[in-house]
Amino acid sequence: MSRLLRCVLPLCVSALCAWLMTGCGNESPTKFPPGAVPYRIYANDDYGFSIRFPKVWSLDYNNSGLAVQATSPLENAADAYQESSGVIGVYMDYDRTLEDYHLRNKGALATVYNSYNFLIKGEGDTRIDGRDAKVLEFTYTSGSTTIYNQEFEVVSGDRAYVVLNISTTDNFARFRDLFAEIGHSLTISYDDSTDEQSRKNRSIPAETTPSVKAALAAGNGSVVQPQ
Repeated sequence: MSRLLRCVLPLCVSALCAWLMTGCGNESPTKFPPGAVPYRIYANDDYGFSIRFPKVWSLDYNNSGLAVQATSPLENAADAYQESSGVIGVYMDYDRTLEDYHLRNKGALATVYNSYNFLIKGEGDTRIDGRDAKVLEFTYTSGSTTIYNQEFEVVSGDRAYVVLNISTTDNFARFRDLFAEIGHSLTISYDDSTDEQSRKNRSIPAETTPSVKAALAAGNGSVVQPQ
């Protein structure tokens, strides 16, 4: 082996290893490693919760049944979808446990997305704000795009809280860590209520998304129809 080849070969191997470690140049690495994104805290006294959203995400309030929704900015000229994270506050019948709400929510989701290739991708248990919580992930089609939804469900007294994270299937892996940070930042200041005034607005808003419609129906027993 020539002296030149002996010198160049280690450099080539090193470059190849570095290239492989970055995903062979094709897949993007995790865009938002834990703790890497500056946050701001949003608090809602009416619903009794607070949550952290990325500072650069825009906030919208009381839109389509969501107490708050944060939307990501477009990343570049080719970016056609803005990821979002929001909170749904649900007034429930008193006998709804977390397990009961989770099962009802899954059934309602399957109904409202009946014609949109609804598919559950995963579900499990977690802890949020010292409370038992559920995670539900599912996909559905919207036109030619497959949407990936992730929900964190928590029950406190006669209320359920659902953190709804939305992305496309192609981008969800890049946002998974960030969505998990947002979901687990939920803090609940509400325990229970016997005040009838605080249990107002149980009906489902006329203008809302299928996911919000399902979440609200799972809490108050409303019957939902396929979209």
